[in-house]
Amino acid sequence: GNIFTDARSSKKYWHFIRCGEDALTIEVALRTRCTFSVRKAEAMSLKETVRRLEEVTERRYASGHHSGVVLLSRELIESLPEMETLRDELAAILRANSAAGLRPLSR
Repeated sequence: GNIFTDARSSKKYWHFIRCGEDALTIEVALRTRCTFSVRKAEAMSLKETVRRLEEVTERRYASGHHSGVVLLSRELIESLPEMETLRDELAAILRANSAAGLRPLSR
């Protein structure tokens, strides 16, 4: 609730929140009346998700609302085809570095 109150009162910030499973994301969206929510069940690409979010923000901006709260299901992030490509590319880089005798960067 505090983030939603902050978004309404500040009138200038967008908050992006990664929720848990789709069911939790739906429950939070219904209880808080967020600006936009995206779930895995909607099965969109990253490009389509961003396009829809852009439409929502443009409509809100046109109506004088310069803030909002976006809920993203954890399952969505894990299921995007683009994320699988990213994971594959990172794995290939790690394999190449390992074969070359390079160690991963430490934290």
